[in-house]
Amino acid sequence: APYLLSADALETDSDLLVALRLLSASAVELKGYALAFHGKPISAANERRWRRMLERRVLILLETREAHTTEESDRRAIQAGAKSAGSTRRWFSLLTRHAEKLMLAEVLRSLERLASTARESDDSDILEPVGRVSPIEVRHDEL
Repeated sequence: APYLLSADALETDSDLLVALRLLSASAVELKGYALAFHGKPISAANERRWRRMLERRVLILLETREAHTTEESDRRAIQAGAKSAGSTRRWFSLLTRHAEKLMLAEVLRSLERLASTARESDDSDILEPVGRVSPIEVRHDEL
């Protein structure tokens, strides 16, 4: 099932946020995967990775949506009214396209706020990766 993308989903205990945290987790961080299911960050590094990953995808989506018309031109067309669209199908297409652009822009603003807040905090409430990857211990008598 697809996850609902919205600015609110990034700031609440949403399925989307859990999925992003798990998709961005390193092998070591996955040991602490339960944190994601409790609405908590897995690590500060993981938070940065999922935000960057999502930001890149949202920028691509927004660029695709604005390939033919900008948010500004859509807004002007909406202000001109339904009759200016020419048909009901075009009117609803315009409304949908414009709403998508607004939502994507809001997600980008939300990601920036989250990143800014993370930079300002001391990250003391965010765990660093759970566990450590240690080299294989070889006893000298086994050589």
